[in-house]
Amino acid sequence: MHKRDWLEGSCVIVTGSTRGIGRELAEQSAERGAHTVVNGRNRDTVQATVDTLRGRQRSAFGVVMDVTDPLQAEQLVRYSMQKYGRLDALFNTVGSSGIRGSLLDCSPEGIKALIDQNISSLMNVTRAALPYLRQTHGRVVNMGSLASLIAPPNYGGYAVAKYGVRAATEQLRLEHPDVSFTLACPGPIRDDAKERVAGGTDCEGLDPQQLAADILDAAGRRKRMIVRPRSAHALALLLQVWPSLGERILRRFSQVPTARGEEDTVVF
Repeated sequence: MHKRDWLEGSCVIVTGSTRGIGRELAEQSAERGAHTVVNGRNRDTVQATVDTLRGRQRSAFGVVMDVTDPLQAEQLVRYSMQKYGRLDALFNTVGSSGIRGSLLDCSPEGIKALIDQNISSLMNVTRAALPYLRQTHGRVVNMGSLASLIAPPNYGGYAVAKYGVRAATEQLRLEHPDVSFTLACPGPIRDDAKERVAGGTDCEGLDPQQLAADILDAAGRRKRMIVRPRSAHALALLLQVWPSLGERILRRFSQVPTARGEEDTVVF
């Protein structure tokens, strides 16, 4: 007997879904039969993503909102419910990597922006969505990073923000046991159209299609965490049980930015 895909017939919201891993998650969710809510801040890119999905005969609905604003996050969820009448999954993929460099080189304004984009965004949408997710015993996926587990040097304030994403996910899981919370912790994601920013760890970029498929599988099985590449999980554990050795390994594979650049805002 064919086992029904958990996404088939469901309604999912994917924040920041006009590019990067957010768009890949939206496309794969729609391909697997989900009614998919596409979200972003730019009307043209939201419409282009929706048109692509509808061109493949998939159910998609676009909502232009900035989810770092609590009121706009509420509107995103409200419009989604008005359109589809239910909510089965929320993918919080909005995020920013900020400026690379030492932590104390980060301006107070830069740190605040990282917290707004990575933490406040997921809190705003999750707060609005939870009443409906409880009705369906739904799923929430929060996009962390290897920087949610490991704080490499020269990563600016990124690890500070992504450790916060991890903390929020773990606390929400305990406070709302009727909804599953999955923390996705990927390393750098390959983007052939964009030059990679120096800083952090030096590891090969992940295939976005495979990563999205792995995240959707983890959400379907209600896993607490997914780490890619898997080898990075071993380093995170080593840092806990043998910190001095783990730190030596981490320094060896860390990069130093050659110059201070402009803020690199990335949705992933």
